[in-house]
Amino acid sequence: MMRKLIYFLSLLLIFSHASLAFSQTNPVPVIQSDVDLLDFGDQVAGQLGDPQTITITNIGEVDLDLQDNKFIGEDPADFVLSMDFCSFQTLAPGETCQIQVSMRATTTGDRTGQFAIESDDPDLPILLINLQGKGTGSGGCHLNPVTTKFPSGEGWEVWAVSMMLLLGLLKRLSKN
Repeated sequence: MMRKLIYFLSLLLIFSHASLAFSQTNPVPVIQSDVDLLDFGDQVAGQLGDPQTITITNIGEVDLDLQDNKFIGEDPADFVLSMDFCSFQTLAPGETCQIQVSMRATTTGDRTGQFAIESDDPDLPILLINLQGKGTGSGGCHLNPVTTKFPSGEGWEVWAVSMMLLLGLLKRLSKN
């Protein structure tokens, strides 16, 4: 009986060391962002809005290698990179870097996209940050193209001089 107990305890000791070896993992880099959504609210279409900051942190136990980043999703052209201190950088454990993103709506209405940051984090090789905002009216003047018919016959000289004066006035106003 004592022999069986010693054998059982020996097996238990062997398997506990084996399971402990399997439960230990190699240290890995882990990417983390302080935000998962940037909401730009209402932005005048065609105008660059205020930048918002994304802070990236390596919360892993070894260096994190950041690669390229890009805008993807439904309206990627509506978002621009204002500042980037993260692309192609290596972050030591606990180290941070920052990226700033702005919105420049190309048209009116809801605008959405994602900012994708590539890294060597084995569990999250592409970190996605959602982007949203709404393009609103321009607030400026709207120019509508028109077809101009040039006059013929008598009086066209007066019309041509009037047009030249009007164009000069418009040019002078646009400088102010």
